[in-house]
Amino acid sequence: MNARTLPELSFKAPACPRGLICYEWHTDIDVPVICHLEFEAAEGDGWELPRYDESMTLGAAYIRDVNILGMLTSAQIEYIESSALCDLKGIE
Repeated sequence: MNARTLPELSFKAPACPRGLICYEWHTDIDVPVICHLEFEAAEGDGWELPRYDESMTLGAAYIRDVNILGMLTSAQIEYIESSALCDLKGIE
């Protein structure tokens, strides 16, 4: 009887896609929520073109290898996006 080797199970969030930003959201659970966000730079001069501030958009939020984005409240999503933007800009 041949013993087959089973694939290694990692239970980790997938790698962050190129062009997105990875952010760890630490909550009251034992493991961080790994978030993948899209950064949009500020645009417009406020005179001729409307001014849009820089922003982050949450695309995925993983606990281990499970995307929980659909389970987050709008307040949690807003918190993650603003925290990631502050972290990117070096603001505490």
